[in-house]
Amino acid sequence: MAKALVLAGGGAKGSYQIGVWKALQELDWQPEIITGTSIGSLNGALLAQGGYEQARNMWLTVNQDDILTLPQENSLTEISSFIHDTIQSGGMDVTPLEWIVTNLLDEEKLRNGSIKFGLVTVEKKTLKACELALDEIPEGELADYLMASAACFPALRPRTIDGKKFIDGGYRDNMPFNLAKRMGATELVTVDINGVGVVKPNHTGLPTIEVHSYWDLGDLLAVSRDKAERNMALGYNDTLRAFEKVRGTAYAIEPENAMEQLAALRKPYNAYMRHLADETVALELTEKAARTLFRAEDKPMAFLECAAKAAGVDPAPIYTVEELAKAFLEAYKPEDFQRLEGLFDADGPEALDVLRSVTDPQELVAAVAYRAWEPLFAPKEEKPFDIFED
Repeated sequence: MAKALVLAGGGAKGSYQIGVWKALQELDWQPEIITGTSIGSLNGALLAQGGYEQARNMWLTVNQDDILTLPQENSLTEISSFIHDTIQSGGMDVTPLEWIVTNLLDEEKLRNGSIKFGLVTVEKKTLKACELALDEIPEGELADYLMASAACFPALRPRTIDGKKFIDGGYRDNMPFNLAKRMGATELVTVDINGVGVVKPNHTGLPTIEVHSYWDLGDLLAVSRDKAERNMALGYNDTLRAFEKVRGTAYAIEPENAMEQLAALRKPYNAYMRHLADETVALELTEKAARTLFRAEDKPMAFLECAAKAAGVDPAPIYTVEELAKAFLEAYKPEDFQRLEGLFDADGPEALDVLRSVTDPQELVAAVAYRAWEPLFAPKEEKPFDIFED
């Protein structure tokens, strides 16, 4: 059995893939093959050569100027001049990025390593995909082909290799699982970061685990330490979820005792929902609409995740059910509840008027959850029992 890790392109979202790798190593899932497109090829090359710490540190320390040469001022004149020069020169200057690739890549180590590596780029003139295993790339030219795979034309300049111009592999194959199969893969883990590019249907027939994020991973070209830390955490969590080590759709939830703790939260939540549903059927339908956004296998905890998302709870940590409920109560703004408080005091027609002000069904779930759970987590001297104590 040959395991293959397939890394899609997606620019600055690529830090997510470093978190995926960390989780795979902890799960003892060791690939024999790594294929990638664009930023997926750059990450893949570093990981295949054993450079996890290098890749991680690169993402945590890199800044915008380290990747692209952008205008120093935001004046209209400066931006207009920058756009004009970019068009005239055929794309932005990627010399800073090339410096990073050249300094981090160890081609000899990669060629002598135990993990096979492959990438995808596209010949600009013919728009033909070039799927290349490392042994098909001439020695000494790997850095050029990595830069070609990530040359997101027309934003970035094409890469010229042996007289031919190449552009981003995402133009033809942003998720190179077919290349992985050609290189001998018998099972796949694919990592999608929602980049711009063509993702073909997976007709390989190989067992495949898909890792992707519920959350927006940010802009294609914007890099920062905070963004990288968040995306790495999400990649880590989503990999654990894909391997069924955590529950949840938007949030990573520890499975141990989860159903018992959920039952304790659901009881008061359902009591309020039944009361409100008696006032207006539309309210119950709105609440159900909010819960359709989550995976079928996670429906029992959808009401908790809806509430947490509406309150803006950070998705990066791994939570127990109790911790996520407390994080929701800490993040939820009382003024948001006050706007919908009339739901709990009004009768049918008045409740419907309040309901019409709800722009996101998850707002309703959060209001009900706040009303139901706030007394349960009051200070010890103010509450008669702890819902999570035996």
